[in-house]
Amino acid sequence: QDGLVDAQLAALAPQRPGQVDLYLVAMAGDGAEDVFRNEVELATTVFDERFGTAGRSLSLINHVDTLPQVPLATRRNLMRTLEGVGRVIDPAEDIVLVFMTSHGSEDHDWLVQLGDLSLTQITPDDLLEAYDNAGIRWRIAIVSACYSGGYVDALAASTSVVITSARADRTSFGCGADADLTYFGRAYFAEALAQEHDLVQAFELARQRIDARERDDGFDPSEPQIRVGAQVAAQLERWRKDAGAPLNR
Repeated sequence: QDGLVDAQLAALAPQRPGQVDLYLVAMAGDGAEDVFRNEVELATTVFDERFGTAGRSLSLINHVDTLPQVPLATRRNLMRTLEGVGRVIDPAEDIVLVFMTSHGSEDHDWLVQLGDLSLTQITPDDLLEAYDNAGIRWRIAIVSACYSGGYVDALAASTSVVITSARADRTSFGCGADADLTYFGRAYFAEALAQEHDLVQAFELARQRIDARERDDGFDPSEPQIRVGAQVAAQLERWRKDAGAPLNR
């Protein structure tokens, strides 16, 4: 696993002095369902093609099909990956987005599972520790799981954006053996980000779509959450301007 993580890190494009670069780490936690791997692959494609992360995106996936090539989505690999990213970026400029998709518990554990492997679940404090240990200042955390709103207070900071697919005491919907994408994954990555390059505005579009779909299906609304720090909005705007032409509609 260390070798797979280090190989991904070694292939990262360097940061560009004087320009805000976005780095992406996308994680699929539950290896029993294809939907989470699908969402990592979709998010990576969307950000690589539309948001300039090509060469600056990494994946951690729990799935039998990716075992030989892609590191597992584990607590250790998250820590090692963000530490490596922290050595590549300029913390004064660059933004690191972590996207996590899996099942979640009422205690806000993010499920890490693959067959009979003994794996440690990931908590909000684990993600905060990983960011802190890596010295990453500008942060975007997108957590898709039931009860994922429990990540908001733990990760909220003036230099952070935190997005979750559900309120701390609500489930989210769309996973399962036959699912291609969760409700959140489809609404945010496949639909909203296809028409909106502002990540915060895209969340509002996705939230409206999710709410309408859940009501149509007779579900209690999951109520996706967002917290935008006082300083990070200006840094996101600088990133969009630095990215230039690739972000034009």
